Amino acid sequence: MKIKQRGVSENSTMGMSLPSSLVRETLYYVIGWGRFFCTPDYAVERSRMTSNLLVYVVSGRIKLRAYGANRFAGAGQIIMIGADAPHAVWCREDAELLWLRCGGVTMDPYMDFLLNRTASPVFSPADPEKMHTLFRQVIECAEDKKGREYEVSQYLTEIFMQLATRGDSTDADMNSTVLMRYMREHYSEPLMLSDLTKFSGLSQSYLIRAFRKDTGSTPHEYLLNYRLEKAMEMLRETAEPIETISDRCGFNSTSHFARAFKKTTDLTPSEFRKMKM
Repeated sequence: MKIKQRGVSENSTMGMSLPSSLVRETLYYVIGWGRFFCTPDYAVERSRMTSNLLVYVVSGRIKLRAYGANRFAGAGQIIMIGADAPHAVWCREDAELLWLRCGGVTMDPYMDFLLNRTASPVFSPADPEKMHTLFRQVIECAEDKKGREYEVSQYLTEIFMQLATRGDSTDADMNSTVLMRYMREHYSEPLMLSDLTKFSGLSQSYLIRAFRKDTGSTPHEYLLNYRLEKAMEMLRETAEPIETISDRCGFNSTSHFARAFKKTTDLTPSEFRKMKM
């Protein structure tokens, strides 16, 4: 089934089905599925659904607001949202998503268990490629007109088993990865900690604590080191004035740049340039 929705490319597909009464009463089942190719225009907000939602992020990055917090999910991660949970999802960049609308007699309490254990609807499976394959197998079976709902149930059960034995990585890891990329992309701008908290949806204290746990440094230390690395690159490879390099690397003054540079390298920018050239 082709769809027409803002932010969803025309080569995206979706489907729906009704499970048999026996499967509905005894096994896991799907009532909807899709493969979406989304642009940054994609956004959806729901107050509730009639079924549970699982989303596998094949590529790109999306932002989610659910269960009282904002989260990010990137390639290889899974979003899990219960039927009664208000939520909003939007893309920050082009993304490919596989999604399943599913249910089952025991699914709701099992989802509650997983969500309470992780305190997050974003999961990082231990084997992302296997999870990708399972999602594709569910969709392939659901699309088959010959009726393969027992296979669908088998693959859904395996998905939830994989979620229960996920890797140590959590959504905080993804936030750290996303934040590092964001700082690399905007290092020349006057970034503040408040900019990072606004971008990530995390509190300052949690952001710093999670980032340090992930990377061994604070966001400020990471950004400073990256700016200095770019400055060294420009000093080696260009003849631009030091003042220009300082400005292009995001330092608020040339004197601040010189102090930070000397503290890290034991050389002034001019000494470094002479030595390397």
